[in-house]
Amino acid sequence: MAEGDYRRPQAVESHEEDLLTVTVTLHIKDLKVRSVHAFKKDVKEPENATVEHSFKERGFQVTCDVQNKDKTVTKYKQVIRRLPGLIDPDNCDIKYEKEKIILILRKKEECSWEVQLSKNMLEQEDIEMD
Repeated sequence: MAEGDYRRPQAVESHEEDLLTVTVTLHIKDLKVRSVHAFKKDVKEPENATVEHSFKERGFQVTCDVQNKDKTVTKYKQVIRRLPGLIDPDNCDIKYEKEKIILILRKKEECSWEVQLSKNMLEQEDIEMD
């Protein structure tokens, strides 16, 4: 794989938690996490990877560079440009579990995306967000 080449996560799952929240899980092979104590609670952060993310009103972008056991780096990228509705980028969040990056998307308006998510999942793009 050439420098800058990215692959998509092994799997992408989306689930509507309620009318204001959608959870998107990116499955990233060999992603390890560690617990750290921050702001009076334990949170998990990547141990062997660098993760960058950005949320926009209509989508998001996540890149993850995983350091493998053999010291090579596997690069992952997920770009979603057209969500079924608008999100509030300032209230979205990201969490980590072993081999998972979990995005919590907060919708701007209370509505269901269940039909769109079941039909199209999330429309994916290979290009960067504006």
